Amino acid sequence: MEQANRGSMGLISFVVLMVDLVAVVATFLWFDNFIIVAPVLFVSIVGGIGLWFIRCQSLADAANADDTQEAGQILQTTASLFEYLDQELTGQFRDARQENGQVQEILADAISKLVESFTLLEKDTSRQLEVAVKLSGSGSSQQQGHNKDISFSELFSSIESVMQKLLDATIDSSNNAEQVAQATMKARQEFQTVLGMLGEVKKIADQTNLLAINAAVEAARAGAAGRGFAVVAEEVRNLSLRSNRFSEQIDDSLQSISKSLDHVETSIHGLAKQSDKLVQEERENIKKVMGDAQGYYELVDSSAQQISELASSVSRQVGYAVTSMQFQDMSTQIIDTVSKRLVAAEELLNGLVALSRSVDSNDSNDSNEQLLQLLDSANDLVQQSHHNPVSQKNMDEGDIELF
Repeated sequence: MEQANRGSMGLISFVVLMVDLVAVVATFLWFDNFIIVAPVLFVSIVGGIGLWFIRCQSLADAANADDTQEAGQILQTTASLFEYLDQELTGQFRDARQENGQVQEILADAISKLVESFTLLEKDTSRQLEVAVKLSGSGSSQQQGHNKDISFSELFSSIESVMQKLLDATIDSSNNAEQVAQATMKARQEFQTVLGMLGEVKKIADQTNLLAINAAVEAARAGAAGRGFAVVAEEVRNLSLRSNRFSEQIDDSLQSISKSLDHVETSIHGLAKQSDKLVQEERENIKKVMGDAQGYYELVDSSAQQISELASSVSRQVGYAVTSMQFQDMSTQIIDTVSKRLVAAEELLNGLVALSRSVDSNDSNDSNEQLLQLLDSANDLVQQSHHNPVSQKNMDEGDIELF
């Protein structure tokens, strides 16, 4: 009856130990934060070791009761289980360390490229700001072939000055055309006066011709005594006729000139009116162009200010992002700590395997010593779980250990 109870106790302890070991494996495989599950791991290990110790005592009692065959089978099965767990968990620990190293390499490479990208982004933003400042006229661009710097606002003022000069020249041309029209009108009036004088000259010639005819009549009445006077009268008459023809020729020429002056006056008046209309239209066009140019300049200047504000904001955000890249240091320290704990857990597992082998060899003294060492190792592992080199959970709070 006593042997049956002891055998039952050994079987129960063996089952509980298996459950603890399965819990340990599940803890490593299902949780990604070793710091959180370390107390659970400690309870499982210590409970398993305690039950293992009870089982060893039960097996020893069973051996003393000549139940060596059953004890040998249990020990052999347990040793095989520990060997399997040793191989499996050792592989898991090795893979975990490799994956931790891989994560560190990926983080280092990615963060290095991110920092480089953010740095280039900040440089490009600064260059964009410089271009916007030059475009708005806040900066200056060197004029080709000269050492003088011209800003956009100065160029705008220069264009406005040139257009104003063109408008003034057009106004002056219109005024000159009007003056020419007035001078032509005055000249036409003078020609009319001259034509009037030529009319008087013609009248005088006609009267002279009439007097010459009367003198010739009187000379004919006088007979031989009036022949000399008749000759003079004929010559006077001829002169009057020539004077009359010459006056008619002058009148014809002056009439032609007067008509030409009329055409010139009409053309000049039309040109003056067109010039006035053109001046008015150009004045409105120049006013509109200058208004549009002023609006464009104000739009460019406002856009440049917005680009400047955006560039400053991007620069600040890049600075924040580069500062946030320090999470690599914190992640590396956490991963290193996890790796160390994996090494400690692996050593603890190796100790359990060694303990099972020593029990299998029935060396109780060595088993007790190894059991005490495993308890110390488990205690150290739990103490390590209370120490986290990175206390913060985000980038805005907490601190890290500096090595």
